[in-house]
Amino acid sequence: MVLGETTVEGLRKELTDVKRQLSESNFEKDKYNSTNKELREHIKRTEQEKRETQRALDEAFQKIAG
Repeated sequence: MVLGETTVEGLRKELTDVKRQLSESNFEKDKYNSTNKELREHIKRTEQEKRETQRALDEAFQKIAG
């Protein structure tokens, strides 16, 4: 049964490698999701700041003009 044992060991090694690769890909996926969430939040804050700045400029121009 040397051939059978060799096959089983080969399959175990392959299964371990696949589990490791899956774990790594899940880690990368989670990292990308986290980074994307942070970027979306940053963009949201930046757009809000831009609107507030534009509003302040508009008010300043109205005071100057009026």
